[in-house]
Amino acid sequence: MDTLPQLDQIDRDILNHLQAQARLTNAQLAQHVGLAPASTLERVRKLERQGIIKSYHAKLDPTKLSLNTCVVMQIKLQRLTLESLAVFRESIALIPEVVECHQVVGDADFLVKVITTDVAAHQYLVMHRLSAVQGIQHIKSFVITAAVKEAGIPVMPPRMAPKLT
Repeated sequence: MDTLPQLDQIDRDILNHLQAQARLTNAQLAQHVGLAPASTLERVRKLERQGIIKSYHAKLDPTKLSLNTCVVMQIKLQRLTLESLAVFRESIALIPEVVECHQVVGDADFLVKVITTDVAAHQYLVMHRLSAVQGIQHIKSFVITAAVKEAGIPVMPPRMAPKLT
């Protein structure tokens, strides 16, 4: 069984700075965390090798690309079988407007986030693309009117177990 990597405060600081601005140079990052550039680079490489840092991304402003409508959909499948799950996953992966898809437990089987130009484009997506996906029983859409919080992964110290007396 793999053990979880132990992160100290400097590792957490590195992760927080890179999540906020992945384009920091190693020298800038080193200055932020108070280490020499060589030591900082060594820590970043270690975090990459451990798989904690999976990749680096640019965060795009969808409105600057005329993508003004963000919708979260609850999708319920007719049956949950290995075959129906595989068909759904393969189909959803081919739809570029789908930016996130999560399998969940509850009233829905999947939560799917899509970004389109407008509500009409979303309606077209549902009626012509998603309705063609075999095995979907129900789709419920929620138009996002405002993003209240969009954050990276919280990088917190490990929880300390309470002392038993």
